[in-house]
Amino acid sequence: MGAKLQPDSLSARYQITGLEGGFIAVNDQRWFESIVLSGSLAPQPWVVSVEESLQPSHFQDLIGHEPDILLIGTGTQQVFVHPSIWSDVCREASVGIEFMTSAAACRTFNLLASENRRVVLATLLPGAQAPYWQPGNLVKE
Repeated sequence: MGAKLQPDSLSARYQITGLEGGFIAVNDQRWFESIVLSGSLAPQPWVVSVEESLQPSHFQDLIGHEPDILLIGTGTQQVFVHPSIWSDVCREASVGIEFMTSAAACRTFNLLASENRRVVLATLLPGAQAPYWQPGNLVKE
C-alpha cells in the first residue's frame, strides 16, 4: 500500500507528494528511478553503478548542491554506510548527514524543505534494496 503525502506548506519549489514501492512522486510527477533533489533543485536520477561500491566521490557530488544536511534514503531498510566513506567529505563541507529508510527520508525532506532549510535528498526507490552497497562499506547493526 502506498502513501500520498500532503505537505502543509508549499514554500519549497519541490516536494515529495507520494511514494510507493515502484515510484517516488515529486510535485505529482512520478519518478521510477532513484533520485536526488532539494527544495530548489529539480529531481535528477541518482546514478550509482551496481558494479561499484559507494565512494567519497558519490557524496562529494551530492555536497556540490550546497546543503546544510544530506538525507540518504536507503530503500526499505535503514542501512548505515561506513563513516570512512563519507565522514571526511561531510566534515570538510560542514554538512550533516542522515541515513534512513526512503519513506522516512522523504517525510523528513518535506518537513525540512517546507522550513526553507538547505537540504538535499538522495534516495533509492522505497521498495528497493541497496544491492550495490558492498558489505565492506556498511556498518553492522
